[in-house]
Amino acid sequence: MTDRAWAYREAGGDLLMVSVPNGVDVRACENLAELPNVQGSTAMRSTDLVAPMALPSSPYTAYETTPGAKQVFGIHGDEGFAISGTISAQLGIRSGNAMTLKSGEQAKVTGTFDWPSDGRLPQYATTVLLAIPKTEVQGAFDSCWVRAWPRTDAVSDALLATVMQSSSQSGSTVPGVTTVNPTLGSVPPNETDYRQRITRFATIPAFILAIAVGASYVARRRLELAMLRHLGASGPQVVVQMTVETVVWVLPAAMICAGIFAGLLAPIAESVQDALTVWADVGLRMILVTYCGTMLGTMAISATIRVDALPRLVRGR
Repeated sequence: MTDRAWAYREAGGDLLMVSVPNGVDVRACENLAELPNVQGSTAMRSTDLVAPMALPSSPYTAYETTPGAKQVFGIHGDEGFAISGTISAQLGIRSGNAMTLKSGEQAKVTGTFDWPSDGRLPQYATTVLLAIPKTEVQGAFDSCWVRAWPRTDAVSDALLATVMQSSSQSGSTVPGVTTVNPTLGSVPPNETDYRQRITRFATIPAFILAIAVGASYVARRRLELAMLRHLGASGPQVVVQMTVETVVWVLPAAMICAGIFAGLLAPIAESVQDALTVWADVGLRMILVTYCGTMLGTMAISATIRVDALPRLVRGR
């Protein structure tokens, strides 16, 4: 799978938004969570700045959010008064701690969310998310966010449909769907990208290298094998013996490699089915190719051992 695909997987999907100040239908935005491939949706609007007592002259941007922000932003903890990881590090507070505000009030931090500097829009790195109870959600919002994997045209169209008609007909330009992390690209990798990846040809050099390994394993024992031929062993007997010996060390090595690959894949796969698919298509195929190549190299060189080569091999020692 491509590096870009793994980036999308590890991020939990593509984070998308449409922003129209006071022009987003909150109910339509909430309904996006019911669409296929969408992990969560939330509507946001700016609210009063949050000024902590520790930094009274450097208040943080705050947004009111509808239920669903936890899935969209990956909040560790609960929605309510969620702060970014940058704020958490600056003030030394975590989920469950209280933030003393400039006004003297105590605001309990209910959760934190990560916003690393990996290409995503930086203005949300120092943000406070204030959840609005579902029963109190009303009025228009400034933006609608969704987390989707994979991103489809249907998701983008539905996101644009959250813009109220009054806003779209007011004459102002309605922005398109924005990818919060532009470095991931506008379109997530799909099955076609996976099938066309350059690493699909890795089995060819792996097969050639495996043949060389098997051949070198036999070549180092040519004198011993020539002596067996001299003592009466036939060519097929030598081939069988070396094949069996090679199986003894190649098979355990293949099983260990298969287990290691499965262990590396398990934590980052979205499901058992995805893990098994990639394991069979990439790991198992590579293991079978190298196993067959090693056996082929072993048998090919074993079949070339001749009795009359013994004097020459002895002199070479």
